[in-house]
Amino acid sequence: MKNARIKESIAGLRCRYYQESSGEKGFISTDLKSNDKAVNIWDRMIYGVKDVFLPQGYPDSVSPDYLEYQCWDTLQAMCSYLNTSLGLHSALQAAGVGDENASILTSTLAWIQKDGASMLASIAFAYFHGSYLDSNSKQWRLFADVANDFGFVLQILSPMLPLPLSITMCLIGITFSLVGTAGVATRMALVSHQAQRGNLADVRAKDGSQEMLVNLVALGLSVLLLSFVTDSIKYKIITASVLIFFHVYANYKAVRAVRIKTLNRPRLLILLHKWFTSTKILSVEEANKNEPLVTGAAYLPTYFPYGYSLKIGCSLTQALNSMGKAEASHQFKYLHQTFRYDNYMLLGDFQKKKMFLIYHENITPEEELEGFFVAYLCVLHFITMEKNIQFAMVDTTGMKLSTPSGDIISKVKCGSHALYQDFKEAAKEEGWKVDPLLLAPDEWRYSLT
Repeated sequence: MKNARIKESIAGLRCRYYQESSGEKGFISTDLKSNDKAVNIWDRMIYGVKDVFLPQGYPDSVSPDYLEYQCWDTLQAMCSYLNTSLGLHSALQAAGVGDENASILTSTLAWIQKDGASMLASIAFAYFHGSYLDSNSKQWRLFADVANDFGFVLQILSPMLPLPLSITMCLIGITFSLVGTAGVATRMALVSHQAQRGNLADVRAKDGSQEMLVNLVALGLSVLLLSFVTDSIKYKIITASVLIFFHVYANYKAVRAVRIKTLNRPRLLILLHKWFTSTKILSVEEANKNEPLVTGAAYLPTYFPYGYSLKIGCSLTQALNSMGKAEASHQFKYLHQTFRYDNYMLLGDFQKKKMFLIYHENITPEEELEGFFVAYLCVLHFITMEKNIQFAMVDTTGMKLSTPSGDIISKVKCGSHALYQDFKEAAKEEGWKVDPLLLAPDEWRYSLT
């Protein structure tokens, strides 16, 4: 290997250059940066900090949106800790700390009741919304942080609220329980998105390290902050308001920065709308940028555009009972014939604006996507006839408003396969993943006997 030159790098951050020589070692080594300039002490310190606080292999081991998200997340964590200090001061004041006439027993019981209410609220929230936290992690992450700010408001105003201490503490506990359940669950979903090499534990651990560093800085700032504002409720409220504003803003920017490649209901509806209006597929970045974070499909499990509802993975009995007797009988008669080669069945009543997507026990993510696509296409056909709105690739020849819903579904299904394949391939070319598909369906499944 005479005069051989070898460069080795760690995550693109540093390289080492080897060259054979006639010296005693037989080689010489030089620390390099990526631009082949020698590494100085300052560079080594930067690399050392990165090793401590960033996942191994950064930036190649994480998603492209990692740094932007973490920067905004750092700012919101700082604001959150400072508000926690103000809130804790007010809560202790409401509980009677420093008041000679306050009852220690009353304060203790109120604190215990707060913990009990918090536990019950966590269980209830996980039961009603737990299955949607993975699918709509960005929206529920934002919800958790807004709930966190509402809890801060209750804490800061607790000494002035005209409510018994136990009720005030229970309200605070319930609010923060939503933060704990939704915040932790959605953070894990986002970490799963960020971890690109199966390094979920490392990404989560380094996220914890970053948070601890921020909290240490915020701890010192809290000491200064409390010494200046706690003597005046006016200054305390103004300070908390400013912190809450920046906390909400930083959280919004953080979740808006996330660019998830998997399809949930909001992102899929955005893609379908663009596809049927311009025959184009939005990129991952564009669709995530347009994804609603405060309203819409993320918070309504059956949300569908144009005033319709779509229940996914529901029971056949529920679907049939939701339609008129004649319509239900007509659709059930031709159900097997229309969907005999598919692992899903689609029923609907366009007059009532209700759609139902029934899953076979062997359904795959791509078949789930096809069922959703056909449901959307059926609605577009009816909207075209009802409101005379034109969509690309929608042909209502042979249909009219009086056509039974089951016949419309059957005709649309027969002509949808090629359209669906074009849509799916175009989506894959733009970098979208169809497996897994995050539509949060119910767990009913059918089989043919």
